[in-house]
Amino acid sequence: MELTIEDAALLLIVSENTHSKLKRERSGVHEINQLRRQYGEYHHLFPQLKADGERFFQYFRMDIETFTYILGKKTPLDQELCNLQQQKILPEERLVITLR
Repeated sequence: MELTIEDAALLLIVSENTHSKLKRERSGVHEINQLRRQYGEYHHLFPQLKADGERFFQYFRMDIETFTYILGKKTPLDQELCNLQQQKILPEERLVITLR
């Protein structure tokens, strides 16, 4: 079966429309990520762990002073913005995610 020029053009138009539709759907921020400040582990659990040194050590396998020391070491990534609607991820949150 041979494709005519019209068939090829139609396939090209359909594929471009499908591609642009998929691209739009992927570019949004998932609702889980939108609610991260409300329900995220860092925003709820971390303040409680910071208040209790023993639980902090059990969770991270280091004391708060060591965590603070590591946090004080600046990296080039500290200045970058994340892709979630330009919400900045704090260096402290990045370290918590990295350690856990």
